[in-house]
Amino acid sequence: MIIYRKLNSISLRVATVLSLAISAVPAHAGWQMAFSDDFNGTELDLNKWKHGDYFGLQSAPQHGDQQCYNQGNVSVSGGSLVLEARAEYPIGCNPDPGYLTFTSGQISTGFSFQQQYGYYEMRAKLPKTKGVEPLFRLSRPAEFQSPPPDIIVGATSGTSPQALVRYDYINEASTLDSFSAALTADYSTDFHRFGVDWQPGLLVWYVDGVEKARYADSSVTQDQLYMVLQMAVGNNKTGLPDNSTILPQQMMVDYVKVYSRVQDGQPDTLPPGAVNPDSKAPTVAITAPLLLARIQGDGKKFTAKAAASDDTGVAKVEFLLEGQLICTDTTAPYECQITTPVLPKHVLLKTMTLTMRASDAAGNKVSKSREILIVNVK
Repeated sequence: MIIYRKLNSISLRVATVLSLAISAVPAHAGWQMAFSDDFNGTELDLNKWKHGDYFGLQSAPQHGDQQCYNQGNVSVSGGSLVLEARAEYPIGCNPDPGYLTFTSGQISTGFSFQQQYGYYEMRAKLPKTKGVEPLFRLSRPAEFQSPPPDIIVGATSGTSPQALVRYDYINEASTLDSFSAALTADYSTDFHRFGVDWQPGLLVWYVDGVEKARYADSSVTQDQLYMVLQMAVGNNKTGLPDNSTILPQQMMVDYVKVYSRVQDGQPDTLPPGAVNPDSKAPTVAITAPLLLARIQGDGKKFTAKAAASDDTGVAKVEFLLEGQLICTDTTAPYECQITTPVLPKHVLLKTMTLTMRASDAAGNKVSKSREILIVNVK
């Protein structure tokens, strides 16, 4: 698991407002598709995306960016969206601070799609060179230069670390704050899936379906957010390009997909395409009573005991008699006081099944059962 670190320098994000409902197509048990673009055409789908940010601005001098976002740096070919950063002077940039020496590409869903919560994923190949920051982020549509929240689903920041995920937000002291996690693999040589599962009070980041980091706190935004894909050059976080910087560079995106949880059903624990890193079930053994032990009936109590273990920790052990849950113990030693049934006078002996079921935090379960004899003492 990745440990978060606090960043001192936080960017303000430009944003604003509106939402368009997307017809949901069932795509996964417990989930429904809310947005999808596979970039299989020959040009950008302007029904889903717009060039630039929410306001259509081409540069962000407040972040220290050195690029102008131009439509000519955005293309769709070979089944991928291509955002290209180049070393060239922009013409007619809005706004133009007068010192820009690079052009690049940026698109956003702007007015076309916004959503609260869900699973957001892109499959992309991210370039790696100093001073260039390709990223996929979720931002709040609000007033110009409003503060975050900003959810960075996946990004590279120069050459070290190779990739990161981040959440920028306003803390209780009304100041900008951030949590981030570094991803140490190299994501520039092939396509990888970068995703975030955004829930009330929880953010969980995935790469290629494997959980990489999580942040659980009341500061997790409840706002509707829109999506941005961009290649920034020379901003406050990546630093300026230098003699080692190789341009042009391309961020290639195979697809962007967004899912929402089904509200009227039981949602999956994991988002679409995610894998459970803990698929090994716990072990459990019944230590008391013994097999075919004779236990006095007529409402008397006996103690059932279990031993359980798991490589990530046992979450609970449940005790069942004839399939009926009697009690649950979450700490070792695992024990349960069970009251025996009252048998009819003509029944001298009754065989019953005692079951103990152990579970871990990932939901893996294992059960063991044995027969016991309930004796009528009347």
